Amino acid sequence: MEAAEAPAPSSQDWIPAEVRRVDIPQQKLTLKHGDIRHLDMPGMTMPFKLAPGVVSAAQLTAIKAGDRLEVRIESQQGQLTIVELRPAPAAN
Repeated sequence: MEAAEAPAPSSQDWIPAEVRRVDIPQQKLTLKHGDIRHLDMPGMTMPFKLAPGVVSAAQLTAIKAGDRLEVRIESQQGQLTIVELRPAPAAN
């Protein structure tokens, strides 16, 4: 019997994050994030660019420091970029 292989990391993994700063003019969020396995990156705090169309101007204005999100991050043209985001599930 062969050992089962661990599933490959996926850019589709949702990464837990807490918003630390919102930079509206630069379209960036500074996040304290969990491990980004598909990029071999441990959890840390750093800024991420928002991909075009991820959020509207009104949605970006509504995001505040302390908000908890889940994000999907990809490297686009050498820059770590949020390609999807959603509110984190409420804690039970």
